[in-house]
Amino acid sequence: MGPELTDATGSASRRNVLAELERKREAKRKSVREFVASRAARREAEADELASLPEDERAARIREQNERCAAARLNLAQTLRSRGRPADACKWLERLVDEYPETAAAHEAREILAWLPSAISAG
Repeated sequence: MGPELTDATGSASRRNVLAELERKREAKRKSVREFVASRAARREAEADELASLPEDERAARIREQNERCAAARLNLAQTLRSRGRPADACKWLERLVDEYPETAAAHEAREILAWLPSAISAG
């Protein structure tokens, strides 16, 4: 704990600091709520747009989204591996293969998983 402030000026100063901290916390909470709300609205608009597309175009758009998500997970796994966290990398690679099995990133993840577990046990 900090030093006790006993004089009137110190107590007022401490109250001001605490009030300012609370204002900052509330502003941050508000910012997070606004971000979450805008993200939800954006996702809803994207879902509406996707639903309005012809079936073949919708399928193509979903494949593109899946490829992007799978590539991002592959990138994360490679970063984890390069930073000395191969067990975590394995978990993300396995998750990638489970969730996006038909993507190019899943193919690459399977190749990495073929040798990465043996590298973990040897290390």
